[in-house]
Amino acid sequence: MRDARTPRIYDSNHARLVRTDEAGVEVLMGAVEAELSARGHRASIRLDPLSLPPSLTARLALEGWEREEGILMTLEGELRAPAQELRVREVESDAEWADYLSLKLSDDGAPWVQSVGDQWVGYMRRKRPRLRTWFALRGDHAVGFFSEFVEGDLGLLEDLYVHPAARLQRVATWLVAHCVGEARKRGARTVFLTARATDTPKHMYAKMGFRPLAVTQNWLAPMPPQDTR
Repeated sequence: MRDARTPRIYDSNHARLVRTDEAGVEVLMGAVEAELSARGHRASIRLDPLSLPPSLTARLALEGWEREEGILMTLEGELRAPAQELRVREVESDAEWADYLSLKLSDDGAPWVQSVGDQWVGYMRRKRPRLRTWFALRGDHAVGFFSEFVEGDLGLLEDLYVHPAARLQRVATWLVAHCVGEARKRGARTVFLTARATDTPKHMYAKMGFRPLAVTQNWLAPMPPQDTR
């Protein structure tokens, strides 16, 4: 997958490997080099952990690729969540997307956001209307956001963020509950999300009824040098 409009966002520039053998490792790495890295894109490889040749992960580690692990979680029954107390609003207008970007840039724990902010907004907007993004509001001010993406009877939740000043106040749980409800209104019977294995929201999702299914691997290539010409 390659998108020349967002070269620094690996969600839209990656190779997805489901199954391969030892010979397939060379084919994959050659394709990544030709189709992604050689064009100045930041490549990533997403792996099926059940069918990996050990040589692939060893090679990625040797070449300085960074591994991110996630916990794929699913909700098939009822969500356990408190009654909603915050107002929500869908992010639609240019002004609202500008507010979304401003809020996202307040994330000190994700320095990569500073370099891809405008690209990220474009990437998210191009996924509409299957994706909808929602603000959580305190008064007239957005204090967090979350998105729900629906395809057929499957729903995917992604991009949860709450401003540091509004954390530990149930904003995240209200956003999760709202997005689950909206995805199900649009026909999603099963709702998925991926929690970072090293981050604390995984415990919140489990308490709300999400069940862990598998550990995912995403290997992120070293950042290519900037073209200074």
